[in-house]
Amino acid sequence: METILLDLAEQEGVELLTIRVPYDPILIAAVKKIQGVRWDPDHRVWKVPPRKGLLMELRNSFGENAKLDESELRRKLNQVKEQQRFRHAYDLPLERFSAWLKSKRYSKKYSEDLSRRNRCFSKIHERQTYQ
Repeated sequence: METILLDLAEQEGVELLTIRVPYDPILIAAVKKIQGVRWDPDHRVWKVPPRKGLLMELRNSFGENAKLDESELRRKLNQVKEQQRFRHAYDLPLERFSAWLKSKRYSKKYSEDLSRRNRCFSKIHERQTYQ
């Protein structure tokens, strides 16, 4: 039984699901049946925009002919979720910090400057955390 690797890749700012299939005419025919799939000759993978129900469609398409390896895909999806959670965690404290500065009657310019510095620090910290 052949193994098919699934992964996420970005192309021109768009997330795409990549499907790496060993050369087998039966598997290639199964991939071509998937709606929206395109061959990327540079990376030698099939690419398709993610959508609801795509994994189920892939499982049905390959059936017993191949095993889907979703480990890399799941790792990247978990990483994306963690980044979103991290961003949300920093948005709320920054809003509270801005409100606190206003309540203390700091000048508008000073408040904006401190808020901007905190946002910059948060972005730098976020990049270092996820690299």
